[in-house]
Amino acid sequence: MKKIFLIILFLPFIQLFAQITISESDISSALDLDLQHHWDSNVPVTLGSAGTNRIWDFMNVQVDSIQMQKYVHSSSTPFASTFPSSNFCQRTINTWTNDTSYRYYHSLPATYAYTGYVQLGQGAPAFAKYASEFLLVNFPLSYNQTWSSSTRMKLTQAGQVYDSAIANVRVKFHSDGWGKLVLNSLGIDTFDVLRLRHNDTIYVTAYLGIFPVFRDTIRTINYIYITNNFGIICEIESKDGETNPNFTTAATFRYLSDTPVAVNEIVAKPPQTELLRNYPNPCNPVTHIMYSLAEASDVTLKIFDITGKEMVSLMNSQRKHAGNHEVEFDTVLLASGVYVARLSGVTENGRQFSTMHTMIVAK
Repeated sequence: MKKIFLIILFLPFIQLFAQITISESDISSALDLDLQHHWDSNVPVTLGSAGTNRIWDFMNVQVDSIQMQKYVHSSSTPFASTFPSSNFCQRTINTWTNDTSYRYYHSLPATYAYTGYVQLGQGAPAFAKYASEFLLVNFPLSYNQTWSSSTRMKLTQAGQVYDSAIANVRVKFHSDGWGKLVLNSLGIDTFDVLRLRHNDTIYVTAYLGIFPVFRDTIRTINYIYITNNFGIICEIESKDGETNPNFTTAATFRYLSDTPVAVNEIVAKPPQTELLRNYPNPCNPVTHIMYSLAEASDVTLKIFDITGKEMVSLMNSQRKHAGNHEVEFDTVLLASGVYVARLSGVTENGRQFSTMHTMIVAK
């Protein structure tokens, strides 16, 4: 990210914080960083006020669910061809539901735009694609800027009661404050941030064939807090229909809970060792297997068929540090069918573990 110009003036009982400016390099510096977020819904919050030299303290906000997030080049993802203008992708895995989302962006020196997303869950993938890129930020972004963006988005998902949905999106943005953000993050509790408020209005129409079968309007007030190196580190969304900018219950609250202290170095340890569902699943031919280690371990990762026959050994007693890991697996030598991925190993304290899940190869 662009270097912060930090000025601290020591006056009696007064300390000025750091006002920051966000540039395109702030976004691209997040590439390949493994970040962990905590997330929850219906969260009591005290938002504080807009302005300069503010302190927004969310240290005591309690959220339980975990998201693992990584920013990658769009070309490395399985849906890159659907969003040809995108060069930047935010991949998020929700560990409590084992679903994965890909949010595609177009990052340029002067602008940062949203092009669409893909949501992978237990059913068919859900696709959302903007008819024109949705402008999120003009760079450089600094305090007290205002702008508006609008676009039209088409949503499709096989197996739904409707064939498609069209969302007309209207958003008003205002970078309404800067100061200190206080979070319950491991290693770093206080961040210099720029606060961005956006008021969203989304008009949704669902269609069965060419006939509209459902209409709705969604209105929310949102706050995001942006810092150097890690970009957005906290997001707060109001309930639908909220009109009070100082609302006291957030529909969703998400914050960065584990942060690298340097590029590709992870400070925090996941709360448990687990093997996450691969993506995409079903796969053909390449899939990605994610796993988390609560402590350094000697790890073995193997693929079996449903009779228990070992098909592929991806790792055999390899030493891995505590944190989040990913293995790319090319299934070219496997026939179509159901397989079992099994992660096992021994921690540095001698504790053995084993966890597994099924995966589908479809050719």
